[in-house]
Amino acid sequence: MRPHQIVFATFAVSFLVSGCGAGQARPQHSARRSRGVERLIGDRDVICRQQAAQRVQCVSSLGRWIYDLGWLSDAQIVDVAFGARPSPRVVFATDAGLFEPHRQSIARGQAAGVVFVGQFCWFTRSGVMTCEDGAQSPQRDIARAAVGAELCKLLFDGQVVCDWPDESRSFVESGAQTISGAQGLTTCALVRDRAVCRGVAGQVFWPDKDHVTEVHAGGFFAVAKDNRGAWWGVGDHENVACGEDMESWTDWRPLPCLSDADQVIAVRNAICALSDGQVTCWGTLYEGEHLHQGMFTLFEDDPDVPVITLGDGAPESQEP
Repeated sequence: MRPHQIVFATFAVSFLVSGCGAGQARPQHSARRSRGVERLIGDRDVICRQQAAQRVQCVSSLGRWIYDLGWLSDAQIVDVAFGARPSPRVVFATDAGLFEPHRQSIARGQAAGVVFVGQFCWFTRSGVMTCEDGAQSPQRDIARAAVGAELCKLLFDGQVVCDWPDESRSFVESGAQTISGAQGLTTCALVRDRAVCRGVAGQVFWPDKDHVTEVHAGGFFAVAKDNRGAWWGVGDHENVACGEDMESWTDWRPLPCLSDADQVIAVRNAICALSDGQVTCWGTLYEGEHLHQGMFTLFEDDPDVPVITLGDGAPESQEP
């Protein structure tokens, strides 16, 4: 079955029912402008940028695509999720709606985020999380969700609860400000200015790092920015340490290649930095059948990149 043919009608139903609650803490999302690029987002094996021209350009195993936001032209994209089963799909969460560009179904309403855990699950700013099969999380106060080895949920009270195989248990008791996950391996939380990361369903403990302002989880590694603006990495992964292998399980190493970045994200096999409108990555990433490896640049001008207008679906000749 092709991506744009999969029925996703439950998105619309969920937004009409759940709405957006009032009087509760809500996660904050911000974008930093840099010469025509407003925001860089990623998940698993997809990296996207939202441009000032109200378009989103993505690179993944589906290939390279430009999505015209259409009626969401004033929206801020807050999250993206990539699902590979039963066929590759990309779903965006925005502050004006949830949409899957390669099909015609669109749900209007405020979304706080979206994740893929065998199926797509999304949550509203009121804290309600719903999945495609109609199931809802027993927690009704979810501020953020991330998928590392398993699904982890950041609650409004600062607790992080993970569905690790042995039992659903607390990863962070309180004080968490945000969480990040890379499918299959690592989950990180920012807890009172300290980076706390765990791998393989909580069984691997990366060393904590203090005086941190942000942290991002990769496949079997993590990167963090300290309060002086310097970036650090820890873990075991090829090419991601500014083009070198990251090989330290016990010590955070400096990443000077990120020092001038306006924004940094980590996906499963790469670290990407946005600087002066250019997106540079270290690691590995597929663009269709082409493999980027080592240090590489994404989103350079290409007049042949297919453009999909939101809601129109993918033309038959351009299907991924």
